[in-house]
Amino acid sequence: MESLRRHMSFPPFVTLTLLLPCSLLLVVLVYFLEKRGA
Repeated sequence: MESLRRHMSFPPFVTLTLLLPCSLLLVVLVYFLEKRGA
């Protein structure tokens, strides 16, 4: 994780804008999987 961050060397806000949609998509995916499994 640390090596990846050093390799990318993005400004913090750029990392946030990339990380936020990804985490949101993951939450939605898990939510739908849980709903389907129930």
